Amino acid sequence: MTDAAVPTVHIVDDDAAVCDALGCLLEVAGFSVATHGTALHFLAHCPPEAAGCVVADLRMPGMDGIALQTEMMRRGYGMPIILISAHGDVSSAVGALRAGAVDFLEKPFDEGVFISRIDEALQRDAAQRRQQAEVASACALLQRLSAREREVAAQMIEGHANKIIADHLSISVRTVETHRANLLDKLGIRTLPELVRLWLQAAGGN
Repeated sequence: MTDAAVPTVHIVDDDAAVCDALGCLLEVAGFSVATHGTALHFLAHCPPEAAGCVVADLRMPGMDGIALQTEMMRRGYGMPIILISAHGDVSSAVGALRAGAVDFLEKPFDEGVFISRIDEALQRDAAQRRQQAEVASACALLQRLSAREREVAAQMIEGHANKIIADHLSISVRTVETHRANLLDKLGIRTLPELVRLWLQAAGGN
């Protein structure tokens, strides 16, 4: 099983010659590569949290590329998938892209184009993981707040003044001020714009 933390290009193709050729090409270009003769082998040896991307043949016995893509989504894989096929046609390409593939390449393809698409897929995966990490970090910070502090924060996000917040929550203005100071301190921030950014980040909006 490959190291889930190392961005790896997973080549899934029932043609061993294709796996070897693409694997050698990518390794020479400096990528970490793992090859799989079947979709089931890939699913058994690559965990959903793994970093990288998948290059899968559209037409394979058993589970084909589109079925693999569907199963990856069902199991929570976040890696981008590029589908390849020697029998590619417009309907296959459209179906693959509609199902969520980031690209569709018809064999034989230009090596430079292939490497470029792999690099783009890995960059996309890295960006998604950074965003997920930011969301998780923001959510963890907001979890530090008490229920009342979260209520006050939500009112602050709406742009309400302390007196309005006090009226809405049936508490004193002094209590609102105390909650504001405490929640900003817990979150390690100083200003309302910082709170708004953190709030949106936790919601996946940034």
